[in-house]
Amino acid sequence: MSSSNLTETLCIVGAWLVTFGAVGAYGASVIMRGRRLSKIVPPEQRRWM
Repeated sequence: MSSSNLTETLCIVGAWLVTFGAVGAYGASVIMRGRRLSKIVPPEQRRWM
């Protein structure tokens, strides 16, 4: 593998890692926010429970 191919490969792998990391962080923040907000809703208004 030449230096150019290695650089391209590292760039692509890095981009995938950043993408999956960002999507994972966003998903975790949505779940944590939902859990936090669900504690505020009165029990009689919790349609999902």
